Amino acid sequence: MYRLLSANLYRLRIYKPFWINLFILVIIEALLTFMLVVQGEVPLDFTLFIVLLVIGIITSFFIGLFYGTEYSDGTIRNKVIAGHKRITIYSASLLIGIISISALYFVSLIVGVFIVLMFSKDGNYDLLHFLVSSIIGWLSCVSIASIFNMIGMLCSSKSKSSTTCILVSFMFLLIGLICYSLSLQGLNSSIFSEAVQFLFDANPFVQGIQISTVDYLTIYKLGFYCLYLILITNLVGMHIFNKKELK
Repeated sequence: MYRLLSANLYRLRIYKPFWINLFILVIIEALLTFMLVVQGEVPLDFTLFIVLLVIGIITSFFIGLFYGTEYSDGTIRNKVIAGHKRITIYSASLLIGIISISALYFVSLIVGVFIVLMFSKDGNYDLLHFLVSSIIGWLSCVSIASIFNMIGMLCSSKSKSSTTCILVSFMFLLIGLICYSLSLQGLNSSIFSEAVQFLFDANPFVQGIQISTVDYLTIYKLGFYCLYLILITNLVGMHIFNKKELK
């Protein structure tokens, strides 16, 4: 595991798309946070978690390529031939995905906090709520990394992996925004309303919309959905990867 993780970390460190994505996310977080803070019409906590609304889309471009490259150049097959267990290969790939998206998330969040502290005139901060929201936001990122890792480890080429990650990220985002729109309309059917709310709450790509504006009970519920999604995607991904024929 250590050798696999070290090799993946080295690849990530010299992987230009990762640094480009980091730069883009920092710019997005800085500009939007500054604009919202200056306007003063949006809750400060919400401005800090803007990154969650775009991180799934942004990371889908480079994570899909990162994973797909290992299939294209035969690295995964060589790892199996070298005696590494498939569950170890899958776990090392998952960890590098979590590390990469966590770095993007926390660096962007720190930039947002710095701008809020520098330019906001509102000194009324709920530190505990912010910390809890930050942790749940991180779990959302881990959920996204788990989804992309499953796709990357099951797709057999760089183009398929990248394209699928991008399409899935846009699909999740679109479904989440539709559910959010429907939830605001006040649906008559309680069953349909609960289903829509569940699809909205359990979607890590849109949890940033509500993660900083709801009560603690809802925040913990979002965290539970993230943990459940992480567990399911990795169990399913590992099971299929163990049976997959590597070419």
